[in-house]
Amino acid sequence: MNQIQHTRESIVEEIIKPFHYIRQVKSNPVIAYYVPEAFNYWLKIPKHILEEIQEIADQFSNVTFLFDDIQDDSKIRRGIPTANIAFGTNLAINACFQAYTQLILRVGKLHKDATNIFLTQANCCLIGQGADIFVRENIIVLSEDDYKWMATQKSSETLYCPILLMQLFSEDKRDYRKLMMMFGVYYEIRDDYCNLVNMKEVDGKCNADKYKEPTDLFCEDFTDGKFSFPVNHALRTSHEASPIIYALKQRTTNYKHKKYCLDLLKKLGSLDYTLKVIRAMDKEMREEVKRLGGNPKFIAVLDDLYI
Repeated sequence: MNQIQHTRESIVEEIIKPFHYIRQVKSNPVIAYYVPEAFNYWLKIPKHILEEIQEIADQFSNVTFLFDDIQDDSKIRRGIPTANIAFGTNLAINACFQAYTQLILRVGKLHKDATNIFLTQANCCLIGQGADIFVRENIIVLSEDDYKWMATQKSSETLYCPILLMQLFSEDKRDYRKLMMMFGVYYEIRDDYCNLVNMKEVDGKCNADKYKEPTDLFCEDFTDGKFSFPVNHALRTSHEASPIIYALKQRTTNYKHKKYCLDLLKKLGSLDYTLKVIRAMDKEMREEVKRLGGNPKFIAVLDDLYI
């Protein structure tokens, strides 16, 4: 068997490949690009700085994807095998930490205060992700307030990071925290809902043409064992929802099993309740944007996300 010869340089290139591999799965443009661009209606920073912060946000999203897939032992990420499957868990972990440290160095070049902002927000993201794992592994049913706290740590603080970085270069130092905390929770709950209900629409997540069997993409959150917003609602409000716990513990890939759980969520009213919460939060964010003086670009983002 012929052995491939590697130089030091080629080895360095090889070991970062899991990160570059996952980048072919486009990160959600809403998080990295559309929201910062919408905020620049208010903040008015130079285009080249905005673009650098958008690229930083995009890289952070990809690092988070890679890390999440390792922690969740996921097999598929938006239609392709996850990096931990394609390259192995050990190399994926190494690439994740490489990409993260490279990102910190990149952020540090922006502004003397940028690294502290980034690390503070990244720590919140890790707390939220850790809480999500803890809840899943210990079969904990959260109250609605506790779920929103977890979503705030996991999503809202991450989304707020590029806005805080932008404000380092802006004369507008207003507090946009309330709007971004709402938006992150809204986005997390919306993603939970769309994973179960609106499969083809949720941010290009599903590309059914790549799969012959519906089990690969159908209700992925059941296979990931995720205690999503509608699942938590069902488990809090009805004893009839208990079979869902077993599906989550088993991380079922069986289509009929997942379809049964989905039908149960519909029957118990948890999907309708989730949609009601999503629309109420949409209305609240529009009111907050109006209070802040209006922003047609941010309203356009909300219009695109409206379900």
